[in-house]
Amino acid sequence: DKMCSLLALNCGYHHVVFTVPQELNELWRWNRSWFADQVLCASRETLLQLLGQPKWLGALPGLVQSWHTWGRNLLGHPHAHVLVTAGGWTDSGWKHLRHDYLLPSKVLREVYRGKLQSRLRAGLASGEMVVPAGQDSLSVRRLLQRLYRKQWSVNVQSRYGHGRGVLTYLGNYVRGGPVREHQLQSLTSTSVTFRHLDHRDKRIKPCALSIEDFLLRLSEHVPEKGFQAVRYAGLYASSHRALLAQARASLGMAPMPDASVVLAAQDFLERVGVGDKM
Repeated sequence: DKMCSLLALNCGYHHVVFTVPQELNELWRWNRSWFADQVLCASRETLLQLLGQPKWLGALPGLVQSWHTWGRNLLGHPHAHVLVTAGGWTDSGWKHLRHDYLLPSKVLREVYRGKLQSRLRAGLASGEMVVPAGQDSLSVRRLLQRLYRKQWSVNVQSRYGHGRGVLTYLGNYVRGGPVREHQLQSLTSTSVTFRHLDHRDKRIKPCALSIEDFLLRLSEHVPEKGFQAVRYAGLYASSHRALLAQARASLGMAPMPDASVVLAAQDFLERVGVGDKM
């Protein structure tokens, strides 16, 4: 909570989940950090662009992004969680969203799809993207073209009164990893059984895997060295600390702690996998 209080503005928040079509999972497996960067950048640019437009908000919001790669059953499911302030800073002061929803779902999906597609195409053309074994540049381009006709999933949850609960939820994911000790049910010389939530019917179910399959699923979610799973943007970017201080004052919050306390907090966040380079 102390770490959250250094960051979270005292306002409402929306929790947005940006996913990618499962057809792109193989591209992610061959380009893990690079692919994650593209999704995080595309989702960030989408929110900042749309919320910067006067018809939606016309202000600079605060964003906290968290990258996850697993589903409840440990299979690959790359996606980005984003915590978005329900308002933002303008030259005239703090501006609240005029409506209960964040953005129209269709607009959000289409802008995000276009931005990520553009980034993937550019990476393919420049050679930054590694083409998976058994594929070539032409097959990847055709795949991306087919995905323009598919509806991508961006889930915007109902507004939260404060972001602290969601920040704690995201922090637990970053520090806790894909599977927790309390989920493990049994271990034999050949298999592992763990419990997971099945989102289709919202029931807790067991999943039994061979030890080899369990370790393979688990190892897929180990981040590459130096990768930052949590990032800040908009008002929460380090380059906007002066604006963040003004926003805090406008919302009746205490001034930011002095530099030594902020640096100590940043050191803690980095040790649990949180970065602040945006």
